[in-house]
Amino acid sequence: MEEIVSSPEPDLVLQKIKQENEKGELTLFFGAVAGVGKTYTMLKNAKELLKSGVNVAIGYVEMHGRVETERLIHGLPSIPPKEILYRGGTFYELDLDAILREKPSVVLIDELAHSNAPSSRHQKRYQDVLEILDNGIDVYSTMNVQHLESLNDLVLQITGVKVTETVPDVILERVDKIQIIDIPPEKLVERLKEGKIYKLQSVEKALMNFFKLGNINALREIALKQAAGRVGKDVYDDYKDKALENWNAVEKVMVCIDGSEFSANLIRHAKRLSSQMNAEWIALNVDNFSGDGSVEYREKLAKNIRLAEELGAEVNTVSGQDKVEEILKHARARFVTHIVIAKRANSFLGKFWRMNIADELLNTGNEFCIVSYINKTKEQKIEENLENKQESSHFRIERYLFGFGLLGIITFLCLVFREYLELVNIALLILLPVLIIASMGDMKTSMVITFVGVGLFNFFFVPPIYTFVVSDISHLWSFFIFFIVAYIISSQAKNLKLIGEVIREREKRVRRLFKLSRRVTAVAETKQIIKIAMPIIAESLGKETFFFMKQRMDDIPKLYAHYDPKSPLSSKKYDAMFEKLGAIFISPSEFAVLSWCFENGRNAGAGTDTFLASDMFYMPIKSRDIVYGIVGLKIKEDEITTEFKMFLDSVTSVMAVSLERIALSQKNNESAINLAREELKNALYGSISHDLRTPLASILGMVSMLKNDETWLDEKKRTIVSHVIFSAKKMERLMNNLLDSARFESHSVVLKKDWCDVADIFSLAATEFEDVLKERNFTIAIQEDSGIFKADCVLIERVVVNLLENAIKYSKKDSKITLGFKKEAKRYSIFVLNEDSQITADDLKLIFEKFFRIKGISDDINGSGLGLFICKKIVEAHGGNIWAKNLENSVIFEFNLPIEE
Repeated sequence: MEEIVSSPEPDLVLQKIKQENEKGELTLFFGAVAGVGKTYTMLKNAKELLKSGVNVAIGYVEMHGRVETERLIHGLPSIPPKEILYRGGTFYELDLDAILREKPSVVLIDELAHSNAPSSRHQKRYQDVLEILDNGIDVYSTMNVQHLESLNDLVLQITGVKVTETVPDVILERVDKIQIIDIPPEKLVERLKEGKIYKLQSVEKALMNFFKLGNINALREIALKQAAGRVGKDVYDDYKDKALENWNAVEKVMVCIDGSEFSANLIRHAKRLSSQMNAEWIALNVDNFSGDGSVEYREKLAKNIRLAEELGAEVNTVSGQDKVEEILKHARARFVTHIVIAKRANSFLGKFWRMNIADELLNTGNEFCIVSYINKTKEQKIEENLENKQESSHFRIERYLFGFGLLGIITFLCLVFREYLELVNIALLILLPVLIIASMGDMKTSMVITFVGVGLFNFFFVPPIYTFVVSDISHLWSFFIFFIVAYIISSQAKNLKLIGEVIREREKRVRRLFKLSRRVTAVAETKQIIKIAMPIIAESLGKETFFFMKQRMDDIPKLYAHYDPKSPLSSKKYDAMFEKLGAIFISPSEFAVLSWCFENGRNAGAGTDTFLASDMFYMPIKSRDIVYGIVGLKIKEDEITTEFKMFLDSVTSVMAVSLERIALSQKNNESAINLAREELKNALYGSISHDLRTPLASILGMVSMLKNDETWLDEKKRTIVSHVIFSAKKMERLMNNLLDSARFESHSVVLKKDWCDVADIFSLAATEFEDVLKERNFTIAIQEDSGIFKADCVLIERVVVNLLENAIKYSKKDSKITLGFKKEAKRYSIFVLNEDSQITADDLKLIFEKFFRIKGISDDINGSGLGLFICKKIVEAHGGNIWAKNLENSVIFEFNLPIEE
């Protein structure tokens, strides 16, 4: 397979940067509740834009049966929505691809928080809007305050309604212009009763629930605060841009999260706090090897991490047994000012057993502002039940049997050899099964065996024997020590076991990354990097892995390698990953996801919010916004964990750096070759310019003198001299074309514009071929009073000469050639028409390409393929266009230039 991927040209990189700087503007019409007039105001503004000549189009507007809205839509251009069939129903959604094709200046998209129908490209409409903005299209959109993600729990407390369609707060920060739409609550209720918001049969229910005056006023206050916060953020950013020295009050918020339900509320609290303070914020997860490794816990933790990322937090994970110490250490390292943490409502006994983490932070973190929220929700009980369920899941009946069996054997032996053992020896022997079970990390089983062991020790060996009565108080301390030792050993063994498992997994991951980075630094081919990295990814994750690349920047992506860790062929022969790729079918839907991932440089597919119906997860290998390839894995959505993404991020980062290194190396080699080629070309052109033009000019001068001397020339000699002059001039034109080609490619041509007379240019051009044109049907056609224009007269003459020479080459001797000039509205045109000629459609596409030639009328007049190329460059330098086309039984070459006053 061919080697692919070369570093993009600098022009492409600059073009990409320019496109990023030319993103569209998002204007948001923001309100407290439905019915305040957001859509109405948006449509009115769109009407004004349309009147002023702006290209406006409706992408999607939800009318809700409102007459005023339907009236405003009339007259506005609309892009029809896309029909999606799902489970027997038809859904109408925003047609994203149609909008990107039409590319209006402004597109109207209602209900920003809307969830798209299944099988749509993006899960949420705001993601469609972001892609539209990235393509340089301005967007007008609408949203209510209750759809803001960080306010989700607050709106639930106020209204009692759980809003399921939400938008991350980063979208509000992305808004360029925000317009608050507000009306008095009394007027809103009046509109509701008139049926202008919802249908009349739904009004009474709405008034009793969401549209209470108290709810409306509370939501209005929140909406106004959000808008005010947005203005405050703009002021803060302005201060930062000016880099004022007296701007010292830089706040930073850190929220502590885990796999509990309450962490989601905590994240939203932290987001609201950071927004009010215009501060950066961090979400920290401390892994203290506590054994919270259940599937439910991990899923909730991953969900909370995604929520924090969506709301704009920087998410970090640290490991350590002491949570308080790790929290304080990270807060001090990142210069945090506010710590947000949950405070659990402990039971009565729990208050004496251990101090709450929030309380410990209050006692030790004096330099921070600790913001604690008490978790008294139902989720805490559910959480405790999950923990109990998790602990019970570790229960093993064989451990009970083993522990009780060993305890019975030891008790029997102690009874047999009671005369030879002291009471303390028997106590230590009975403690032995407790220690063995505790070392396995099963705390519950060890505590049960401890309880039974204490009972057996008391019944059989502590006087009075065969009773549970204790006569000596000191024996009670022995029983208490039994429980203490069992608890300490069990807890420590459990922690050590978990730490060992985590360390082993991380050590494996680090070892694989080290192996990858060490090996890829020694290779200089793209294929070798893929050959090293693919097995590491596939075998580490146990998933079928694909690798896609492009041969060139503008090509379609193709499958470059495939590795299946379950296939014996792949594990035995790594080269097999590059073989039989044509037999692997990539469906059109998967190919669409792959292409989108290449174009946008973002994750897509299963487990993401983009093309979530895909059967694969796609991650781009990207460095400095240049995508070198895509890794695809066949995986289920619930299998994508934080550790999974972290490992893939690390591997793809190493691959991206290596591929970039190879691309830069190839670019350096190409630059060295191009430099040597340029030096050789300059030497060659210098030789042509100085060593050939001078003798050629002498030859032309002397032969012209001979031609004008009629004293010794007869008709035969005159014909020979004419042929010599024609050939010499042909060679001179070839040299001029070569030199002009070099100048245009090096961008060293400077136009010297002056007033030109087209009659003079045509006369000079005809003089170049005066002997040939005597035998041709040649005419000049110039419109009256239109022959004066401004241009570089020498270069325009060169264009006319080349076009005329081309017409002579590719026409018959008895055919008519017309050289003409005409003036149009704002441009003037020069054309050469030769009859009885035609050019094939394929040749017409390439006629102005460098060194492209077609066969002439005779074999001895084929040119170098530079004349028309030079014509194109000269015309384009003047800001004009040149083309060739077939007419009826003729061919016309024509170029036009703008008229300059």
